[in-house]
Amino acid sequence: MAIGRISGSVLKSNLTRNGVDLAFETNLLYLDVTNSRVGIGTSEPISALHVNGNTTITGNLNVSGSVNFETSALTIDTLNTGALLVEDNKITGLRSNENIEITPSGSGVITVGGSILPSANITYNLGSSSYRFNQLWLAGSTIDLGGTKLSVNELGDFEVKDSGGTRKNIMASSIMLGTGANPIKISKSHTTGKLLIQEEDNSTIPALTVVGDDSSGTHFNLGETFKIAGTRNLSTTMSGDTLTITGPDLSSYATQSYVTSQGYITNSTITLVGDDSTGTTFNAGETIKIAGGSNITTSVSGDTLTINGSNPAQGITFLGDDSTGTAIADGGIIQIIGTQNITTAVNGEIITITGPDLSSYITNSSITFVGDDSTGTTLNTGETLKIAGTRNITTAVSGDTLTITGPDLSSYATQSYVDSQVVAANTLTIADDSSTTSAIDLDNTVQFLGGNNISTTVSGSTITFIGSKNINVNSITSDDSSAIQINDALNVAGNINVQGNTVTGLASPSSASDAATKDYVDSQLSSYTPSGSGITFVGDDSTGDTILLGDT
Repeated sequence: MAIGRISGSVLKSNLTRNGVDLAFETNLLYLDVTNSRVGIGTSEPISALHVNGNTTITGNLNVSGSVNFETSALTIDTLNTGALLVEDNKITGLRSNENIEITPSGSGVITVGGSILPSANITYNLGSSSYRFNQLWLAGSTIDLGGTKLSVNELGDFEVKDSGGTRKNIMASSIMLGTGANPIKISKSHTTGKLLIQEEDNSTIPALTVVGDDSSGTHFNLGETFKIAGTRNLSTTMSGDTLTITGPDLSSYATQSYVTSQGYITNSTITLVGDDSTGTTFNAGETIKIAGGSNITTSVSGDTLTINGSNPAQGITFLGDDSTGTAIADGGIIQIIGTQNITTAVNGEIITITGPDLSSYITNSSITFVGDDSTGTTLNTGETLKIAGTRNITTAVSGDTLTITGPDLSSYATQSYVDSQVVAANTLTIADDSSTTSAIDLDNTVQFLGGNNISTTVSGSTITFIGSKNINVNSITSDDSSAIQINDALNVAGNINVQGNTVTGLASPSSASDAATKDYVDSQLSSYTPSGSGITFVGDDSTGDTILLGDT
């Protein structure tokens, strides 16, 4: 290798090339004097320092500006930015309690090509109370919350199960079922602790409505007790889910076929005629109703028909539970006022007393009613059950009690009575007050004639006896100036004014319409014990207690 002399400006502290580039081994080191660039491995540097090839730095690389990577990948074993430390595949924050933020530009997203796992179990959160994710889109069918799995089955229904597949409870104050105009709200009552089924406006939907023959009904809510009580020779029992209603034993009563077979009664007819000479014909076996008219009442006991006239002046006395009463004269007005959730209404001859609306109480499940033929019907919550009577059986509902009333058999003849009492076939015997009797053959006409101040009319199967309301008496005189004595019954249609004097000599009363002495009233009040109508409260265990009207 030749060694040349170095002389001239090369020996100066500032080597000057005078605009001429300098190359060492062509492009090993190239000084681009014209553009003030240095090239290593290239004779055409494009920046102040242009390295064409791999570069190894054994010390630190301090960059005060930006570092741009244009085409080739950057391989760095360790990168320390002062805030972040990048070591192989691990990025660690170096500044205590500072966030590591990755923010895409504009509407760009951060795409992750693998699963995201926390570095420790049950330690870190996804989002916070102040910074929440907007929507969560999942392609799978299960979310695992601490071992409880929220999933969607093949039908699209939502399920909550534990890790073993057992369904879990959902704790909520209420659940809304359905959409649109009529959703249903299911919740637990804060007052009774029972299940409530309500409309969206919190109005209660009854679980069961029971209606009797009189078309009046009562709503029952979930958890309430429904008592079916028998009356008039009917009894009821419950065994499991079976309700048994037992009617009267009719084995000792004469059937129609038996009576006919004995020849006691034929199919002959009876014609009843009133004062207006109109009449109605009745066949054997039909019912004759003899109804009272103005101030006339009728009653039947055994085979005796009693027709009673009333004293218009006495009127009717209404008594309350406290034994105090008010007498209402004929033509007077009584007002029945409801209180404590009870209302009253009058329509024609019907007084309707309406109790409170119990629609906010309900049962937990459906009820199945099974008849004697073992067939049954299941009633769901909110449906109405109508228990209808038939063949001389009627039903009525009062409060939470259903009353099933069988036929009144007191007016029916037993077989032994028919055998002993009916002795003449095809005849009817009528007796008057003096016990004078008259036998009338069936098929003949019976005419009821009115007497003094009494007239009769017949309409259909009803005979009406009408008494005269007014009897005019101008004067009554007596030879005894101290008293007027009447030896027979006295009926007064107007008021009796004794001008402040007393009425003496009264006997103790024997019937409901008799006047009572002070001694009798005092003796009755001193021994009076409330009884009769009351309210029986029955619990789920079928035990109950009766509270009489007037009790606290």
